[in-house]
Amino acid sequence: MSVFVAAFPGLHSTLEDLVTERDIVAGRMTTASTHQGEFMGIPATNKKVTPSAMHIIRVFNGKLVDQWGDKRQHELDAATGRATYWVIKGLNQHCSRYRRWV
Repeated sequence: MSVFVAAFPGLHSTLEDLVTERDIVAGRMTTASTHQGEFMGIPATNKKVTPSAMHIIRVFNGKLVDQWGDKRQHELDAATGRATYWVIKGLNQHCSRYRRWV
């Protein structure tokens, strides 16, 4: 996560929607920043980015046990000039399984 924050300082995330039912939590968020530092070997472009993401999480005994997610990377790809699909390990180490859909 620190590599991402170094490349995109001033990161601001907004939780757009949050829905819970029984053991399921679903959320949609947007993040805004400017590409001001090296990211994955890509020099700073000073372009603004606003990627969005949706996640569905299942909780069991107070722990995250499943997570399904969709990160809309096209904004990040446009700012950096190349495909940058990646998963932030810090978000995924809290659950036993992670699934991604397109």
